[in-house]
Amino acid sequence: MSKILKRPMFRKGGPTNDGIMSMVVPKRAGYQSDGSATTMDNYTIDPNDPLYKDAMKRAAMLLAFAGPGRSQNDRLSELLIKGGLRTMAQRPRGNLLSTIATAVEQPVGEYLKTGETEDAFRRQIKLTGLTGAISSAEAKELQKMKIDAALADEARKERMLNKELAAKTDPTSFPIYDVLENFKKQGFKPRKITLTVGTGEKIKPAPSAILSIPEGEIFYDPNNNLYKRVPKEISSVGYVRIDSSGKEIKVEAPAKKPGFFESSKESGAAYDPRSWNKQRFYEELGKKNTLSNM
Repeated sequence: MSKILKRPMFRKGGPTNDGIMSMVVPKRAGYQSDGSATTMDNYTIDPNDPLYKDAMKRAAMLLAFAGPGRSQNDRLSELLIKGGLRTMAQRPRGNLLSTIATAVEQPVGEYLKTGETEDAFRRQIKLTGLTGAISSAEAKELQKMKIDAALADEARKERMLNKELAAKTDPTSFPIYDVLENFKKQGFKPRKITLTVGTGEKIKPAPSAILSIPEGEIFYDPNNNLYKRVPKEISSVGYVRIDSSGKEIKVEAPAKKPGFFESSKESGAAYDPRSWNKQRFYEELGKKNTLSNM
């Protein structure tokens, strides 16, 4: 019922002493909640809420079967007749007003009691209509939850079957199955190319393999490297390498080896890797001079 009570029909904003909730909420304050006095008089009813309409329809049907009951005019006429007859038969009690008050005391009590009984009956009818509407709404919501759960379970089973099929039909692309499915949910139609150039980490899509791929579309190679087709203005080869989230992978240029006379932060002057150079010449010369002086 917690979800039902959150409907607009029960939203805060005004009194509840009319409509389906008329004569239901007590007028006294003092309901304790976290130490502060609160009332239910700050709730209003949305007449356009389907729950309200359903409750009113049920209450109207119950009242139609129960009958109109005694009207206020009928009860007032009974009060006047009984009061008049008792006044004429009543023995004088002091002055005239005392005599009349004594005579009509019982008829007035019956009149008020009859009104309270009629009001209580109508309140009960309206509460019964509301209870039935809430129960019906809860039943519909429970049924919807069951249907949603069944659909979710069917979707999960379908995904598992598709995944098993992908593992059998294209085992090389299976490791990125979930990534490809995620791209499909975003509106892409990833396709696999088979024509590549290079080997190992230096493998690249062959230019002829990407001619049929539209700009903005995603494709991948046999090594499961992901690419995105882009205009020539962005990339001269017509594509960029991307990661599983679709973000471009920036390729860093290899670090340039410093020359012989260029300094290095790590080890001072760089060592020329060639087989013969000035540095090695002077090192060998120094060794020879040391041996000759010994």
